[in-house]
Amino acid sequence: MSTTIYGLAIVQGFIGATDTFVYHELLLHLPRQAFAAREQLLHGVRDALYAALYLQLGVATASGWAAAAVLALLAAEIAVTLADFLREDATRKLPRGERVMHSVIAILYGAFLAHYTPVLWEALGAPTGLALATHALTPLFLVMSAGAAGMAVRDVTAYARLRSA
Repeated sequence: MSTTIYGLAIVQGFIGATDTFVYHELLLHLPRQAFAAREQLLHGVRDALYAALYLQLGVATASGWAAAAVLALLAAEIAVTLADFLREDATRKLPRGERVMHSVIAILYGAFLAHYTPVLWEALGAPTGLALATHALTPLFLVMSAGAAGMAVRDVTAYARLRSA
């Protein structure tokens, strides 16, 4: 796997985490806003997808149907992000900085897809499997996966609490 793929995933992850903590948590308090319930659910689903992606990037090389599953995960992330953009536009005015961060994240994701999709596409022809593949960045990807999983739980919990209120 190329350092470009890893680098793009890491930079995107850090910008995404910054967006979450600065805008969603500190400035806008989205997990406590009733209007943001559906947005919290979308964030939680996307966080879960990223937790799985970071875990895969950190410890495994996918081939065959496993590569197809990663491609499906990447496509699901696009669908969730587009739904999130529509939801945000329907319920709140995004601060300029948050809109810029979302744009940068989308550009980085496009670059990531441009590099990673061909790798996965080629791996479709190999026998199905997830081969253990640790590397120097494995610890960082494991931390990123755990952080994304924790945010998924937080966001889905906030959704459930806001929906029942």
